[in-house]
Amino acid sequence: MRTASLCEPLSSRRRADGALTRRRLALFVGLAAAAICAGAGLADEPEPLPKTALDAKGFDRALLDPVDGLSLRRYAHIAFDNFAGDEPDLNKVLARHDVTRAQFDHANAVFIDRMRVDKTYTLTQVYGAYFIETAGGKYAPLAADVARSVIDGAPMREPAPMAWDQYLGLMRFYGTNVANAKGTTRAAFDEILKPKGLTFVDYMIIGAWFGRRMRLQGNP
Repeated sequence: MRTASLCEPLSSRRRADGALTRRRLALFVGLAAAAICAGAGLADEPEPLPKTALDAKGFDRALLDPVDGLSLRRYAHIAFDNFAGDEPDLNKVLARHDVTRAQFDHANAVFIDRMRVDKTYTLTQVYGAYFIETAGGKYAPLAADVARSVIDGAPMREPAPMAWDQYLGLMRFYGTNVANAKGTTRAAFDEILKPKGLTFVDYMIIGAWFGRRMRLQGNP
């Protein structure tokens, strides 16, 4: 059985449950704006290419180029802040990151389009790593472990957060109850997982960790 992961190739369940569907991608980064326009934010400095991108056969490294001066990494950090943070207003989130709405909307549209056309799924893996690397809370070490493994092309270091059978049971629990969620907000998904003592962000991080381990080691 394959597991859901932020950092796996994310296209279809049959290809791998780690594949980001368009619905889940939209949940993480928000809907792309209809208009694509230039922003006035400051340009990010060039970053070293992640080893995963350097090693990926057939990957077009230009897909990692910044959009309107916004790097994939900072874009992912903003998306995570908007998704998992305490501020629901995207404009306020952007203000504290010193990014304009026009700049973010353009980057959002372009990066989503690039992920869709990247047949190697490398861009989605790197985005997933950047997305969770700033996560806090109980499972922050797992998030950092996944991010470091993807970015550096390195083995996992952290111990498993639970036994494999327990994780499968957690996935079954979530899958059984998600249809009863009262909406599609993070809070609604948090409510589903409350009996397990987890938030939806916790669940996604745990899934990302097991997904990355499976990618490196195969089935446990």
